[in-house]
Amino acid sequence: MYNKVVELYNSIGVRFGICVIGPPHCGKSTIVNILRSAIMSMMDQGPLGRNISFEFINPKSITIEKLYGNIDEHTQTWGDGIAS
Repeated sequence: MYNKVVELYNSIGVRFGICVIGPPHCGKSTIVNILRSAIMSMMDQGPLGRNISFEFINPKSITIEKLYGNIDEHTQTWGDGIAS
């Protein structure tokens, strides 16, 4: 399981968002919770210089435009999404 936590940490460093997928009871939540606890304890021990938040979203429950933002065709103005 240690290797999977390290892989997830490395993926978070180079990606905007991460999907953790797999069959039921394979340890997805455990891996995410271990990594979250480790990151939060590092933040308590010293300054990391950035804020980290963990949000869980069902990707099927929201459109791409609402997630990332989009340009209104009529007014040509940008509308922020949840992620932006």
